[in-house]
Amino acid sequence: VTNTSEPDTEEVDPDADTTDEEDPDTEEEEEDDEEDDPDTTNPNPTEPIILGYFPSWSEWSSGATSKLRNIPEHITHVFLAFAKPNLTYIKGSLDISNTGIQTGYGGNELKESVAILKTKGIKVILSIGGETYWGSSDSYNINYQQIKDLVDDMGFEGIDWDYEPNGSFADIGTAENVQHFKDFFTNSRAIMPKGEYVLACAPA
Repeated sequence: VTNTSEPDTEEVDPDADTTDEEDPDTEEEEEDDEEDDPDTTNPNPTEPIILGYFPSWSEWSSGATSKLRNIPEHITHVFLAFAKPNLTYIKGSLDISNTGIQTGYGGNELKESVAILKTKGIKVILSIGGETYWGSSDSYNINYQQIKDLVDDMGFEGIDWDYEPNGSFADIGTAENVQHFKDFFTNSRAIMPKGEYVLACAPA
């Protein structure tokens, strides 16, 4: 899958000052709701959550050195962008070719990268959608179980619903799209229990 749209997020810059809330690379994010298990979201609530969206396609140009694996330890959460809402994935296969993730390498390497970040105390969350992947009605044919299987196999902490209907936020507040948003969380939480998985979004 080739992402032809200009990504609406920038990759995490290891040298960037990620404490600035106005920095587009990092932002404080609401993770599901305030009742989530604090051990899953932020084990020390007095410490800030510093996160960045990491565009998976940036790994294509990283050569032998993975930019994803080299994210510095002061980042607490990484949102790996983006997977397709209507992705297909077979549990245990580690085949990410039909998921929309564009790392340029396979699931084995991605799983290793996620594990390396976890040793640094960095939680990796799979971001679903983005600007490109909501462009057709087929995007809403979502197999939540296959998303969960991918999350489990890769070692992700959970998912982020990056909902940009028709590639923008212009109509995000319509009754239909608000209902879509509710459905995403209701259906995800039904199989990804609170306290075990992070569900997140950054509503515009």
